[in-house]
Amino acid sequence: MPYPMLSDEIKRVAGLPICSSEVATRYVARAGEGNLTRDEDPATHFCVYFLPYNPATKQIFMVHHKKAGIWLAPGGHIDRGESLHGTLEREMREELGVSTDGSDFNVDPREFITARWMAIPEARGMVIDPANIEMLDKMEARF
Repeated sequence: MPYPMLSDEIKRVAGLPICSSEVATRYVARAGEGNLTRDEDPATHFCVYFLPYNPATKQIFMVHHKKAGIWLAPGGHIDRGESLHGTLEREMREELGVSTDGSDFNVDPREFITARWMAIPEARGMVIDPANIEMLDKMEARF
């Protein structure tokens, strides 16, 4: 079965309890506008982020991104023709060298100033991106 259209995937994910109602409304509206990938709209395209979590240490893996100049969860831009899951797999492979279970990261030094495991409260003191702050809130409430 072919991947659903990217706009449909975004709308489906926005309906999950991982998004606040404000974010979900904004994402659904933007998904309806089209031109959702970096190739189609370099200014307002969608990205995917993933947050490695170690349940044994209760730490998350964060990166200090060179281009953005801020601490973020790993992730990146969606390219034309990619699904959300396809983008996630590509970004995990490119940025952390992950192709299986993520037990051995191989961080791309061209992308990041530094990258490391940290407790959620420590990350909260370093992260300024609103979407990543919301993600930390969700992680803290869950774990």
